[in-house]
Amino acid sequence: MNKMMMKALPAAVLLSASLSAAALTPGSGKWVVESASYGTPNLQNAYVYVPANTNPAVAAGKRALMLTMHGCGQTAQGNVIEGAFNWEATAEKYGMVVVAPTVPSGTTSTRSVSGCWDWFGTGWTRTNRDQVPLKKLIDSIISRPGLDIDKNQVYVTGLSSGGGLTLVMACAFPDVFAGLGSNAGPALGAAAGDISVAVKITPAQISTNCKNANGNAYNEHFKTQIFSTVYGDKDTLVKPEHNTANAKGFGVTYGVDMTTPAITESVEGGLGTAKIYKDANGKERISDLMVPGMAHAWPAGKNAPKKYIAFVDSTRVNYPEYITPWFFKNNMRLVTLPAPTNLTCTTTDSTVSLKWDGVQGATGYAVYRGATKIGAPTATNQADSGLKTGSTYTYKVTGTAQASEGAAAEVKCTTTGPVPVLDAPAGVNGTSTVNSVALTWTAVEGANGYIVYRNGSRVGTASAANFADSGLVSATAYSYAVTTLNSANVESAKSVAVTVTTKVPQCWTETASAASYTHYSAKRLTLNQYLAAGSKLGYSTVFPLYKYTGGWTNKADCSAMAF
Repeated sequence: MNKMMMKALPAAVLLSASLSAAALTPGSGKWVVESASYGTPNLQNAYVYVPANTNPAVAAGKRALMLTMHGCGQTAQGNVIEGAFNWEATAEKYGMVVVAPTVPSGTTSTRSVSGCWDWFGTGWTRTNRDQVPLKKLIDSIISRPGLDIDKNQVYVTGLSSGGGLTLVMACAFPDVFAGLGSNAGPALGAAAGDISVAVKITPAQISTNCKNANGNAYNEHFKTQIFSTVYGDKDTLVKPEHNTANAKGFGVTYGVDMTTPAITESVEGGLGTAKIYKDANGKERISDLMVPGMAHAWPAGKNAPKKYIAFVDSTRVNYPEYITPWFFKNNMRLVTLPAPTNLTCTTTDSTVSLKWDGVQGATGYAVYRGATKIGAPTATNQADSGLKTGSTYTYKVTGTAQASEGAAAEVKCTTTGPVPVLDAPAGVNGTSTVNSVALTWTAVEGANGYIVYRNGSRVGTASAANFADSGLVSATAYSYAVTTLNSANVESAKSVAVTVTTKVPQCWTETASAASYTHYSAKRLTLNQYLAAGSKLGYSTVFPLYKYTGGWTNKADCSAMAF
């Protein structure tokens, strides 16, 4: 029998020894929009956040990946990113990559409401509906060199319809998602008209619906998946018991006794109460987090940078801050192999020969030159050929087991012969604020540094593949190019130039995204403006309005409203 106990959850959760600081290739610390739509159906957009922290507390030496989804009537850009869901600080702390997509537009035979993720009904598979673009998006991000994402640390969360699709994705792809967090999500398989009333399906039916989503071909992976739900007791849109029904349904799927929680803990000094259920082996598998006083909303926490977002609560629990360490602490798929020792190399003009001592528990090894994997030997050596003379290369070696990699050993090796001029950086990209530009580019192997040029003039140097340029004029276009320095500090040719325009200063104090009638009801639109917006955009289309000293406008530059 599980023993009921109460304990306080501290603000800083101390994790297991598998959680440690690790040096990773830093990102921009900015939300960057994807260029692909990954359909069919096509995502309207997707934004990716790669932390800038070079020494985060990652698990098992690799980055985690979090897919997070908005609710009905929301968008990634309007309601999730830039502090709205409040993922950024947690992502930086734990080195986690976060991806926030926007739902495909319109309705289909299964998507009965435009602007909602397609959680409706049943009949999901691994190859239909919204699962298609989301899986392609996840696969694309995992495969990108330099992100160091561990395939055993992929998670999914979402609000409302996004919470419903969180359940679907975790059920269709239990081999991909090690953990899921459904926020105010309907019971899996409930009818659309039943979300505000008592749950009409049983935990056993929820479990069956879940397993059917992967064709009952991947159910073995549920043995190592973990589940979280978070909801407010004042939610009148999706009745709170839908969340507890989902927890019980996943308890059936996981084989976890849901009769009595093993732990009941106070979260953030009583802002929430979490019931934790363990499996027969004593592993935490299910977290049921109830937030008193919260309605239908994503719990972004009191420290959320962005306030007054529809269906986002910034007065209570910080769910990103809660769920991330819980996932990290309880992930059942982590492999925590130590780094190989005594990694050394010998070189010629064009080759490098590596060797190292074996790692106990490893069934093989992964060898990388920079971000490129060059080998997967079972022995403790690897040769690399076709290299440039007089060039320095960085190699990493990890032990592997169960399709996961352990901690990495690193060594720099310099080939013999004259030092060559290196290639110019590729992939120079920039994001802007009102008075600054953040540049990133693809690192050049062997680079001793980089020189950054703005409008043809040198403005600074960088030791890594990123640069921040500040003190700029707002609403102004700037051209940037970057060169590479070799070990003799000889400069390469300039990269392809990229033009970045600084943003117009924010003139508004509040923004709201809704359909035209909601704007009209909230007195953000006059009757004539409501009719004009409905005629031009459609009465169900969600669009933003901006509040400034002159009232409300649909123009981010605070010019007069016009449709």
